[in-house]
Amino acid sequence: MEDPRISQGREIAASRKVRQASDGHWLVLSQFRPKIKYSVNVQDDWSFCSCPDYANWELPCKHIYAVRFFRNGQQPEQHHEESNAMPRPTYPQVWPAYNAAQV
Repeated sequence: MEDPRISQGREIAASRKVRQASDGHWLVLSQFRPKIKYSVNVQDDWSFCSCPDYANWELPCKHIYAVRFFRNGQQPEQHHEESNAMPRPTYPQVWPAYNAAQV
C-alpha cells in the first residue's frame, strides 16, 4: 500500500495546483482549504514546506511530493472513477410533509 502522502501528492500534481514563484520556490494550493497556499522548496538533498504536517514531522509531506511529481513531469494517469462508480441515487422531496415534520 502506498503512503497516503505520496498518493495525495500525485492527486495535487494531477490537478495542476502547483506553480513556481519568481524566486524559485513553489506554491502549492491546499487540497481542502480554499485560498490557502503552501510555500515549498525542493532541492536534491533537502526539502521544506510551510504546511503544519511538515512542521510537526519534518518528513516529506504531500505538497513536497506534489512538487516532485510536477517538476519531474511524472503526471499520473487520469483515472475517471466516476465512470466506474454507480450513480448516486436521488430521491424526490415532499416539501409539505417535510415542513410539517419540522413543526
